[in-house]
Amino acid sequence: MGSVRELEEQKAEARKQLMQALFGYLGQMGVAAELRPEQATNWLGKAVSESVIHLKEQNLNRIRLVGMESGGCGVPGDIL
Repeated sequence: MGSVRELEEQKAEARKQLMQALFGYLGQMGVAAELRPEQATNWLGKAVSESVIHLKEQNLNRIRLVGMESGGCGVPGDIL
């Protein structure tokens, strides 16, 4: 079970880095936004902190990345 936790932590760190990159890009484009942690539940039912981009003065309120177990269309691997 330890390797599953390690893999989940690696995926969470990758999502966090991707959200930081997306947040930086939005800032460069002049989009007012805020990157904040929010509580979520992972697939193991464990409470985790997740990075969420809250948009200001936009038609969308927030951006959250959600992982899927399958790449879809027969493509193996995880997708966001």
